[in-house]
Amino acid sequence: TSGRYADRSPVASPNGRQIVFARPPGPPFQTGIPDIYSIRANGSHLVDLTPRIPARHRRTERIIAAGEPTFSPTGRVIAFAVRGGNGSEGIDTMRPDGSKIKSLVGRGPRALNRRFGLSEPEFSPTGRTLLVTARDSYHREIALINLSDRSRLFTPHSVQGESPAW
Repeated sequence: TSGRYADRSPVASPNGRQIVFARPPGPPFQTGIPDIYSIRANGSHLVDLTPRIPARHRRTERIIAAGEPTFSPTGRVIAFAVRGGNGSEGIDTMRPDGSKIKSLVGRGPRALNRRFGLSEPEFSPTGRTLLVTARDSYHREIALINLSDRSRLFTPHSVQGESPAW
């Protein structure tokens, strides 16, 4: 990429054909909602994958940031962090073309605890789980989200820390 944008958090798809990254709406320090963008590895076909996030979340909160994208091992899913104007943090998923955006928080029969702010998603090698940083008012832990029911949060042995990786 080039130009006046402060692009960040680039990650390549498993097949190397697509790169996704977070892009603020203007020059560095300009306010606005950062979106997740996609570009081909040769620098062509720049696409905003998340232009509809604010409208989708409008009923519950105003989203002020989308970032930290990561591909599943198959390349069929992208997980990314969202931050709300009310201080909430969560994880959403989408397809590589920006379709089927889903939130992992507050869904399913055993919803993720909303007291935790979730960020920095990383897929497991199998793609069945996500490691995330879960933070509350007092500390940060590495947590595991089981994607089969998209709703259960496990914190393995209260591992303190952040920036998880497999």
